[in-house]
Amino acid sequence: MSEAKQASVAPSAPVPIVDLQTLPIVQRLWGTEPPPILYHYTSRAGLQGIIRERAVWASEARYLNDARELTTAIDEVRELLTDRPGLRELHTRIHGILDQMKEGQDTFVFSLSNDGGDELSQWRAYARPGNGYAIGFDARAMRRRYVEKGFTSHFAACEYEPVKQNALMTEVIEHAERVISLHGAGQIDHAIRIFGSLFLLTAPMIKDRAFRAEQEWRLVLPSFSMWDAKVQFRDGGKLLVPYWTVPLAFDDAAPLPIKEVVIGPTPHPDLEARAVSALLTVAGRRDAKVRKSEVPYRDW
Repeated sequence: MSEAKQASVAPSAPVPIVDLQTLPIVQRLWGTEPPPILYHYTSRAGLQGIIRERAVWASEARYLNDARELTTAIDEVRELLTDRPGLRELHTRIHGILDQMKEGQDTFVFSLSNDGGDELSQWRAYARPGNGYAIGFDARAMRRRYVEKGFTSHFAACEYEPVKQNALMTEVIEHAERVISLHGAGQIDHAIRIFGSLFLLTAPMIKDRAFRAEQEWRLVLPSFSMWDAKVQFRDGGKLLVPYWTVPLAFDDAAPLPIKEVVIGPTPHPDLEARAVSALLTVAGRRDAKVRKSEVPYRDW
């Protein structure tokens, strides 16, 4: 067989495996340092449960109070694809992946706020008068715990501004398109895998701007399933909410990453402060600060 004939039948070179962690989009998402303290608003039962179990609950995103969870990102990608030229087969496949994700993809999140831990709208949304607390977590310790230690998750701030959401989703699409432009249309399955992986990382951070006052950061578990035997369910009031239990420390001797607890509006702030201080001391966090809300809200 001639060299020319051999060249015509030689297999194409394999596509290099892309390490997602080396991509700029992922490095920005995972590499942004959070503020020192982020707050999780909860009830008395929630505070007690977190300290007793030394764990938090990451709930399935679509069961939370934003009715457009994940849908905001899906709609953004669909709109972007409408105006993008060429690569029709790839874009059609992406539409198909989005259809599957809209109903079948589970993403679990634990939410925190970068709002100082004493916002009236948050007390109203996530606590009841006389029964509310904002737990101030050591956000950097949590990031090290869940991201830098190889836990299957990421920890990042939500994006509320449409222009920045557009740019983020455009970058996700471009990474998939780049596979085709570099390696040919025969690598469409590889391009789809790149798109799917990046979309799962970024979509949970895209939030409707109506929620921007929450200044939310999220611990995201993008590859967990609500059909797993380890998933548990809680009463969400209007819904049965699936959740994963996420440990806060590797072992019982490690301190909980709690820096302070803010006591929400209550008719008994001094008694509450005394009890919460004792609760934290017994849990090994004598150094954690206890602060009373300064919001003059009353419903009793």
